[in-house]
Amino acid sequence: QAVLELGVGGLSLELGGSSGAGLPNVTSMLHISQMHLHANRLAQFGVHSAGIIRSRFSYLGATHALDAGIKLVDGFILQIQDSTLAHNKVAGLHIFENANAVEVTHNEISANEGIGVYVEGGAQISIARNTLEGNGGPWIFAWDVLGLDLQSNYFESNCESTGAGGEPVFVLTPLSAA
Repeated sequence: QAVLELGVGGLSLELGGSSGAGLPNVTSMLHISQMHLHANRLAQFGVHSAGIIRSRFSYLGATHALDAGIKLVDGFILQIQDSTLAHNKVAGLHIFENANAVEVTHNEISANEGIGVYVEGGAQISIARNTLEGNGGPWIFAWDVLGLDLQSNYFESNCESTGAGGEPVFVLTPLSAA
């Protein structure tokens, strides 16, 4: 249900050589770059990444998804940079469960119907030098996160559809009891 599905059950690459052996689930050291993943309100996600590690997404457009432009589930040491996540229904970016050591830098996360960045679990999440503007919900909604670093982000006119007056709001909730 994604324009690009990575990780378990996702992208499969063939290795060169005479054996024709394949990697059934490429899970590390990917660099996905210079693509526009337009879901056209037909797919849940522009990118759905499950359990990949040490990978980077750059210069992407992930737009018009029924859920999130990019959803990261599990995995670690992930970078999202210089990308546009816009016009998605639930969130521009959704960081979920055990997605750890994630860097989100220099992105335009705007005009999403819901939340700009939705962080639901994970650890060591850095969100820095992004533009988060005109999202229908808060520019960030984070809960159950261990180590959230927010630096030098520009945010304006979020929460317009909630009647909150377009204030640059964010919602952070404490870690749940173990």
